[in-house]
Amino acid sequence: MAAVRFAIGSKPGLSAHEANDLAELLTLGRNLAAVELASRIDYQAVLDPDRGDVSTDIDLSRDELEQIATVFVDGPDLLAVPAYAHLNVEVLLELARPHGPG
Repeated sequence: MAAVRFAIGSKPGLSAHEANDLAELLTLGRNLAAVELASRIDYQAVLDPDRGDVSTDIDLSRDELEQIATVFVDGPDLLAVPAYAHLNVEVLLELARPHGPG
């Protein structure tokens, strides 16, 4: 079971370890949106259903999608991990979707 799920496409998920690694990469030399997203990912990664914690899928703004996409462009070796490859595909599909004004 994934510790962290993203509210896009097929709702890709990451294990707690994968989520923590992604959050760390987001904080390296990135902007405020990336740092805030990293914090939300870290929070979801530590929730424990056995303690009654309830996790929620992480909604992503266009800017946050772009930050995740940049992590994978900067570190293409990450895509050897199936969960990251799946997340990358879903992020790219979401970025390719036309969005209305705003």
